[in-house]
Amino acid sequence: MTSIYRIAAFENLESLLSEDRDSVLHFVSSRSPFATLIRANVSEENIRSLDLSEREPLFFNDRDILLSNPEILRSMKKEADAVLLGNRSSRELEKIIAELDLSLVSVKADVREQFEDKCFFHDFLLRKGLPCPRGSIIAELSQLSQEEFYPGVLQVSQSQSGVGTYFVGSPDESERLVTENELEFPLLLRKFVHGAPYGVTVLCGHGQVLVSAVRRQCSLRIANREIFCGVQWIPKSDLSLSEASLLERAVIQLGGALRDEGFLGVANVDFMLTEEGPLFLECNPRLSGATWQLAQEPALFHGLSFLKEYSSVFLSSGPSCSRLHLPESSFRGSTFDFDFMLLGQPDSVFPRRGLRTAGVYQFGSTEVQFLGEDLELLEVPRSFLLLPGALPGESLSLECGLGIALSDFPLYKILPERALLNKYGVMLKEEIAKDLL
Repeated sequence: MTSIYRIAAFENLESLLSEDRDSVLHFVSSRSPFATLIRANVSEENIRSLDLSEREPLFFNDRDILLSNPEILRSMKKEADAVLLGNRSSRELEKIIAELDLSLVSVKADVREQFEDKCFFHDFLLRKGLPCPRGSIIAELSQLSQEEFYPGVLQVSQSQSGVGTYFVGSPDESERLVTENELEFPLLLRKFVHGAPYGVTVLCGHGQVLVSAVRRQCSLRIANREIFCGVQWIPKSDLSLSEASLLERAVIQLGGALRDEGFLGVANVDFMLTEEGPLFLECNPRLSGATWQLAQEPALFHGLSFLKEYSSVFLSSGPSCSRLHLPESSFRGSTFDFDFMLLGQPDSVFPRRGLRTAGVYQFGSTEVQFLGEDLELLEVPRSFLLLPGALPGESLSLECGLGIALSDFPLYKILPERALLNKYGVMLKEEIAKDLL
């Protein structure tokens, strides 16, 4: 690592997928859905396997698992100086970590909550003169009558994965929606804009800023709703010279604004790419499926180790340099989050067949085959990594999640304003659906 610290993590994907995985002390539950994956790829001396007194059936939610099992943090303290957190931090967890005299490698809870707030981030964009859709922060019902913002997008301040986002065509529709759903103020109302949804990761440290390659945000239309299901990385060469120029100019401005605000950590920022250029939408200041692939593919991050640079922000004076232009990456890999397939299912459904073992799989001509747990198998053509949210026999729910797949090749067909599953994405979706039979 770039610091003097010895870092510990509980079932963390950034550290597992990084080439620097053996620089981290990996704590894992013996009942974890991917315990065998960690054992197959991390040196034995860098693994601590635990039989937990309580295991939360939550998909990669190390925050709640650490809170429910404080013995993990006490064990970490014996061998490490810092804790790398994959999920959102919390004030309660930060207090415990501080009492143990451990450093935390994570965006602080108060900063995350502030920038996650859609009303705050919209105001931040306006204050900093950053490009964003026209909009208004709505404090009471009467303010929904502003005709200039229709057709529009109405959002609650705190929400995730599209929940709490509504497309509205008129003030009457907005008022009815707010009343029927008992939405709490303040709300954010913005003019609907035509364009393609993208994302970029910005890492801010002590005066230095690094930006990632861009990725297309992919959603599927289900029951007249657009449900987020993953991302697909877009090479800079796929953008026109004008698009790339306007985007880099806006990203440079965004990185500087976050740095000037004193933001420390990672910000996954969504934006629409329109004919006039990018319009920033919202900020997710935490690790995610996208940062798993940043850790796995250094080309997406200027050839740098995401794990090292991210950790150094909190443990020393990192990152090591500034890179505000888009990386020259040719990577077209994807993520596919299966949780949307649980929508409309009973509260608890049980897997009966299909893909349930964490590891590397390969697309055949008509079916998907398991190759093994060694991550080097991802060099095999048409292979992908499956990370399930539950063990065989465990009940599936939105809390634990079906899981996610990471591939080095496209799972989506990218269209101007939406994305569709390609033949591999469809095959994978059908295979995962067997768990719901």
